[in-house]
This record gives sequence, C-alpha cells and structure tokens, in this order.
Amino acid sequence: MALTPSEKKRKRREAINFKQKIRAQRDWSKHEYSISDFIDKDTLPKSETAIGIAAATRPEYFEKTVQSIASNPEVKKMPTFLFLDCHPDKRQSQITAQHKVIAKKHLPHCVVVERPVNFGCGRNIIDLRRQLFDVLGYDKVFVFEDDCIVSKNYVKYTQNLLTWADENYSNVGIVQGHNFCVLSSDVKKEHLS
Repeated sequence: MALTPSEKKRKRREAINFKQKIRAQRDWSKHEYSISDFIDKDTLPKSETAIGIAAATRPEYFEKTVQSIASNPEVKKMPTFLFLDCHPDKRQSQITAQHKVIAKKHLPHCVVVERPVNFGCGRNIIDLRRQLFDVLGYDKVFVFEDDCIVSKNYVKYTQNLLTWADENYSNVGIVQGHNFCVLSSDVKKEHLS
C-alpha cells in the first residue's frame, strides 16, 4: 500500500536522528583579535580592494590557486592576506609551514594570519571578511578558498562586472565569475591528476 504524503513526511522525520548529542562548543572569546594590532595598513599596497585567501590542509590545491591568483596583474597592486587555518591534527604542522612557503613564493607581499586552533572553513571565511572589511576598512575584498583556480583575467573581469552592476543597479553587493565543468564523469576521472 502506498503512503500518503503526510505519512512519507513523518517517516522521513523519524529517520533523522534529532537526539544526537551536540559537541561541546569551544570558547572562542580567547581567540578574538584585531588584525590591526599586528598589521600596519599603511605599509601595505594602497588600494580600496584587498585579496583574502582562506586555506587549511590541501597544499597541492593551494599552490594551483595561489599561482592562478598571482597570474592576475592587478593583484600586484592589492594587499593580499592568507588566513591559514590550523590543521585539525596539530602534529601536521609541516602542512601549515608548506602553505606559508607556497604563499610567499607566489605572493611575496602576502600577509599570513595563522590560526592558533582549527577554526573550520566557515569560521575562517567569516573572520577573513570581518577583519578585512570591518577592521581594516577595505571597500572591496576578493575572497578565495584554497581550491579555487581562476583565469588570468578573473580580477579585472569581476572588477568590470561590479562597476557595470553599480552603474545599472542599486542592490548589488557581490559579484563572481565561474563556469561549470561539463565533461562526463568518465572524462573527469581520466583527468584527476
């Protein structure tokens, strides 16, 4: 016999484990800081736009990302910040060190903000925005994650897109550019390396 829609909904609800215990929350107040306490904005490239990169545990992706960002000529005139999350396994400190070397190799003027504990992706990106917009006062911020490879004209493209949007609309606060990989699963697997 078929279930009615309300019976299906009840069955789905019962299948979800709402009684699962929530992990104890960390006291984040001891990790609060202001980036302006250790960065003098006047020593950075003068720009109303900053580059913020959130990274953690994947140096192989990170290097490709940083290379692609550095290939945009506009980036040389912008202050660049790497918000480097602590590896969840503190014994993996060499991965954090690897990220810093990669960042300085491709973006020599990059400011590295090294997390003392694992913030997690969401908290890391939220804090990146808060520090660059609210604390340092940048008007615009490019937010990149450590696995986002961009074209050589990405920065210029998105700047032009925002200018166009500002001229034509009053309610645009963010722009981005991306495209989808339309290859079949089999072809994608062939190119994993």
